[in-house]
Amino acid sequence: MVRVPFTRSKSLMPVVAVTLNGKGPYQFVIDTGASATIVRQSLVKELGLRRNGEARGSSLSGTEVLSRHVATEVVIGGKLRVGELSVYASEGFEKQGFDGLLTANILTRLPCQLDYRAGEVRYYLDATQPMPLDGFGEIHASYITERGIDADKITVSIGFAGHSIDCLMDTGAGSALMLRGDYVRDYNLWDKYPLISEGQLRGVNGKALKTRLVEVKDIQVAGLWVPRMAVALGDPYDREGYNVRAPFQGILGAPFLSAFQLAFQPKSAVHIKASGGFAALAPPEKHVSNLPQTTPDRPVIPFRLGEDRRFNFVAEIDGKPLTGLLNLGDGTSSIGAETAAKFGLSKLAGGYDGAALSFGGVRRPGLTLRKARQPKQDLYLGADFVQMTPCRLDLDNKYMMCYLKGAPETTGYDRLPAQWLSDGTLMISGSLMDKPMRFRLDTGWGYGLILSSEAVKAHDLWDAFPKAENRLSGDGKGGMKKIRYTGAPRLDFGPYRIDPAPLTLNDPTGGGEEGYKGVDGVIGIGVLWRFNMIFVHDEVWFKPNQRFGYSPTSLPSKPAE
Repeated sequence: MVRVPFTRSKSLMPVVAVTLNGKGPYQFVIDTGASATIVRQSLVKELGLRRNGEARGSSLSGTEVLSRHVATEVVIGGKLRVGELSVYASEGFEKQGFDGLLTANILTRLPCQLDYRAGEVRYYLDATQPMPLDGFGEIHASYITERGIDADKITVSIGFAGHSIDCLMDTGAGSALMLRGDYVRDYNLWDKYPLISEGQLRGVNGKALKTRLVEVKDIQVAGLWVPRMAVALGDPYDREGYNVRAPFQGILGAPFLSAFQLAFQPKSAVHIKASGGFAALAPPEKHVSNLPQTTPDRPVIPFRLGEDRRFNFVAEIDGKPLTGLLNLGDGTSSIGAETAAKFGLSKLAGGYDGAALSFGGVRRPGLTLRKARQPKQDLYLGADFVQMTPCRLDLDNKYMMCYLKGAPETTGYDRLPAQWLSDGTLMISGSLMDKPMRFRLDTGWGYGLILSSEAVKAHDLWDAFPKAENRLSGDGKGGMKKIRYTGAPRLDFGPYRIDPAPLTLNDPTGGGEEGYKGVDGVIGIGVLWRFNMIFVHDEVWFKPNQRFGYSPTSLPSKPAE
C-alpha cells in the first residue's frame, strides 16, 4: 500500500505535493471535475517543457487555448510514481494560488481510497491483497473519459426529493451540491425550498451564474441518508450559465465528498463510507436569543441545536471552550481520557470531576464524568445532567433553567408515563400503530423513532411499508447494516400522537444490536425536539412547542389561531 498525504484548501479541495522532472515539490489540487491536468503557464517555463500540441479548454477565466507539454518523471506525494504525464499550460490558472491541478485519473486508474479525515489517498497496488471495503456501500457510478485529452470524469446517482439524479463528482467544486438550472426548471425547484441566501457562482465557462442556496431535508447516497443539507440551485432561466451538453443534473463538490471515505476501482465502481461529517452539510441554524434573566436560585444555561438537531451545551474551563452533547440515551455523562487531559480535568475514581466546567457561567457541582471507551471522545452529557436538580428545557428559546430552590411550573405540560431504568436512562410506554411498545428517550439519536430488529420481527413490520426506502447505517462495529426508513402512522405516548412519525426499521434478520435492552425502540431527536420538557426528580413533563408539526390526525389538535 502507498499512502499519499494531502492537505485541504479553504474550500476543502485536496492538495498534494507533486514533483515534475525532479523539480518541486509543487502544490497541485485534485480536481475530479477537471477536463485536463493543468499547470500554470509560468511553471512550464521554469521546467523548460517543450510544446507538442494544444487544446481548447474552459476555466474560471473563460475559454482559452491550452498548450500541451509532457513531463517525463512525475511523483505524487513523494511516493507514487506515475511516469510520463501530459500537462496543459493555462495562463488563466496563474492567479489561482496553486501550481496545477490533477484530474480524476489519479483516482480512477488505480485501486485507491480517498480519505478526507485521515488526509491521505491510499493506493492498493499489490494484486494479491485486494483493497478492503468493510463498511463501504457501492454507489451507482459511471466513468466517462474525455475524448482527445484522456481525462476521466465520474458521475454517481443519488436520491434527491424522490428522484434519482446523476451528479458529477467534483472535488474542485466549492458547493456541497449544486443542481443545474435546466433540472431546476424542469422540476420547478426554484421556489420550492426554504431560502437561505442568494448569490452567484462562476461557471466553468467563466460566466457568472445566479444561484439560490436552499435547505433540502431528504437526500440519499448509496442507502445513506443526509438529513439536512444546503443545496445551491442554478438559475433556471439562464441557459448560458451551464453546459447544456453535460450528462448530469448536479455537481457534488468538496464539502459533500469530504463527509465520506471514497473507494475507487479502476474503470468499474465507486464505494462510499460515511465519516461522520453530515452535520457540516446542513445550513447554519438561525439563532434568535430570548433568554430569561438568570438568578442565583434559577440559573439559565443556553444551548444550541446542532446541524443534526441535537442539543449542544458550550462549557468552558480556564477560558477554553468545550462543547457538550446532551445524550439522554446514556445514563451518565462521559468524556474521553485525551479530551479530559487536554482541558485539565481532575481525575476521580473511574472518571473525571466535571464541577470545574462552566456552562454559560453556571457550574454543576457534583457532575462526574465517566471515562469513555474512546480516548478522544468529546464531552457527552448524560441523563444525570438533567436529574441533578429540577430543570426545564425550552426548545423554543434554546435554554435550560435549573431550579436550585423550588420547582418548575407545570401548567400547560402533561406528565408522561415515564420510568427511570437501572442504567439511568429514561423509558416511556406507548404504542406504534396500536401495538404496545416501550421506548427509550435518546437525544443523542439524530432521527425520529427507531425499532430494534427484534421488535420489527415480532410485529412483522419490515415489509409493512411499501414506500419505505432501503438504506445503510453503521453497525457500531466498523461495518454496515441494512435499515429501512419511512413514515408511520400513530406513534402514541402519553396524551400525544405523532402522525406521521419518522420511523427507522432495523433489519429483522440482523439482531444483536446494542442499546435496546428492556425496550422495543428509541425515540430520538426527530420527535423529541417537538416538545419543551421538564424534569423533576422521577417526573417527566412534556409540552408541544412550535416544532410540533400538527396534522389532521395528530394529538393534540392544532390550537385555534
